[in-house]
Amino acid sequence: MMDIEELKSWLSKPEDDHHDFKEHWYHKGQKPELVKDIFSFVNTAHHEDCLLIIGVNDQHKITGVENDENGRLDQQQLIDFVRKLPISGEFIPRLEVSTVYAEEHEVDVIRIFNSENVPIFLGKKWNEKGLPGNLILPGQIFTREQDVNTARDSTADYHQVEKLFKKHLRLDVSIEERYKYVLTDTSNWRYTEADGFVFQYNLNPDFYMVLCEDDQSRYKAEAYSLDQFRTKMSWQYLKIKYRQSTIETLLVVWLDGGRLMVVTPNFGFIRKGGSDSLAYYCLIENTVAGRVQNLFSTGLPLLANAHSLDEFYNGVVLFHSEEEKEQLEFLLGGQTDEIRKLIEPKEHEIAGLAGRMAMDFNSSDQEVQPSNIRYMLLQHTLGRFMNECLLEYRSGYDVTSVIGRWQQKNARN
Repeated sequence: MMDIEELKSWLSKPEDDHHDFKEHWYHKGQKPELVKDIFSFVNTAHHEDCLLIIGVNDQHKITGVENDENGRLDQQQLIDFVRKLPISGEFIPRLEVSTVYAEEHEVDVIRIFNSENVPIFLGKKWNEKGLPGNLILPGQIFTREQDVNTARDSTADYHQVEKLFKKHLRLDVSIEERYKYVLTDTSNWRYTEADGFVFQYNLNPDFYMVLCEDDQSRYKAEAYSLDQFRTKMSWQYLKIKYRQSTIETLLVVWLDGGRLMVVTPNFGFIRKGGSDSLAYYCLIENTVAGRVQNLFSTGLPLLANAHSLDEFYNGVVLFHSEEEKEQLEFLLGGQTDEIRKLIEPKEHEIAGLAGRMAMDFNSSDQEVQPSNIRYMLLQHTLGRFMNECLLEYRSGYDVTSVIGRWQQKNARN
């Protein structure tokens, strides 16, 4: 939601294809204008949110809407109004209405969230109730360039519509962003061994991924393999390809005796300061690696053992974004001493894991040395702790409450 500082920032700028000022709400007879203004901001070629700021005049002075009798709507009323429109494809734009209190006035802000489901338009003619002559026609596309909306009796021209379809198909973004988009279309990927070990996107074979052997010497067990029945794992490279170009190279591992292939997680850290840190494993959903992992998790195009997958996510944290990861780590940064006490493995846990690993490793292997087992258990337990904290964070609760619960659990044990 907008605060007063952000409002002041917008007031200092001329109207453009990101924001527009309105002195009053839309009164009876102006609802088609409200539809046109919302659709115009949805149908922008950029990939950012847009704002209708109501209660500000043409001179960018705050006049307020607290006494507005022209049909002021709250968020639910606006969403209900838009949902009743005969929108083609039923791609309902995501909207938010908030109020900013500034200069003893109330300013309402309609945030129109960015969408790639463009262009948006009506599938049938529509008019405001009781005003049959005030029509919006089916197929009419409204858009906004700089500070100018498409006229009510017109539709966007060819080059404007072309930009919107490029946005819809992600043809106006980097190849990395396009890759993230096609990776979400999980049902249209297939795995073939006809020309090597290849994952291919059926709708555009220019997008494909190739499995390659890894000849590096690496540990055959990590914190994220400890919950599997078979703790030993094997490594491969996955080359993310577009035509002949390699966009990114990921490390992948086969877990649980080959029952599951996953993208190798990255390290996350809780830091108190300096070099005092605790490490765990994580993945971030809105990255290429995160999208590939999601593809593997669906069981398409390669079968994924559901039990093995659940065990993998026990100690690996899946964040929505880098920002979410950084925020959670920041909130826990001052608690490293307490957390370290909670996750320190006990001798019987180390011995128990060593016993389980004996079916896959010799007693002389590095992986089963007590110091290595202890470190892997620290990382794994911290991953489980972080998963609990993430649930609290997303629910809006105090993440440090997890520390209290773990202290009580440890005291009982």
